Amino acid sequence: MIPEHWTPHYRDDDGELIGYLIPAAADGAPVDHDGQDDQVVPATVFGHPLGEPMPAFAAETILNDIGLSYLADRWRLSTSDGPVEVVIAEASPDVVVVVSADYHHVLGAPLGTRYTLRVPDEIDRLTRA
Repeated sequence: MIPEHWTPHYRDDDGELIGYLIPAAADGAPVDHDGQDDQVVPATVFGHPLGEPMPAFAAETILNDIGLSYLADRWRLSTSDGPVEVVIAEASPDVVVVVSADYHHVLGAPLGTRYTLRVPDEIDRLTRA
């Protein structure tokens, strides 16, 4: 589940959740970085970082520009057997379900091995491919 101190960011035209602004400080408090006290990290709806710490307005711009397009990307999942290329089948603030990309989409349904990752505890296992 997404921590309460993460700020949700919604798309302007339809109000859909497109990501989060994560406070850059480990304790959730804003940090003072070069005179900026609002450093945040833009993140996906499942908490994967989309950049380095930056001012909130810049992070919002990144989220607005990217939207939900990252859901269509290929990702790499770290497993005990090594990295696996995956696609996202489902994403929510609680879990992200990925499917091995070896069979990808057939007739609109993702096939392959399914992995369910708890948010935010297991998100560090995912990287963009």
